[in-house]
Amino acid sequence: MSADMKALPGMGPTAGQAEHACVSRVLELPVARGLGETLAVLLAAHLQAQPGWRGLQSRVRPAPLGQPGEPERLRLQFKVEAGTDLGGMLTGVARALRAACVAWLPAEPPPPPPRPARRGLRDWPIDALGLSLRCELALRRAGIETLGALARLDERGLLALPHLGRRQVAEVVDRLAAHGLRPGDTWPG
Repeated sequence: MSADMKALPGMGPTAGQAEHACVSRVLELPVARGLGETLAVLLAAHLQAQPGWRGLQSRVRPAPLGQPGEPERLRLQFKVEAGTDLGGMLTGVARALRAACVAWLPAEPPPPPPRPARRGLRDWPIDALGLSLRCELALRRAGIETLGALARLDERGLLALPHLGRRQVAEVVDRLAAHGLRPGDTWPG
């Protein structure tokens, strides 16, 4: 075994197995970042039950730094009895792993949370708008804590507040518009 390869525990021949003529095969494949070791252990666990299986050594070559999206490289060295169909063995194991992964997936993604009716918006805190820190602090200093209190002010009222300039007022107007509100809006009920 080379110094950079890692033998997985319990993956060699067991005490009762005689050493038959074995063949070594190497497979190198790209895997998502952080999944190389996990995939190697899962493969070894599934391969252990296969006839003709004798051992597995793995090595994970990390993805290059500074290159987002580049995968890790997983190098697997299989040891099987001569005449064993390694391709068929790996295909069966891949199907089993896929079935196990699919079983973990939820049937459907969870639905997005329902958007409250416009009437309920007036009680939302102003931080729900995602305003800049400067804007949010200026509104809080002026005693405006909810969207209802904010929407009651028109643009002139907003400009009259200390520490709010034209840019901050434009930001407030844009964020209110994203929720279907305008400065100076009146609320039903």
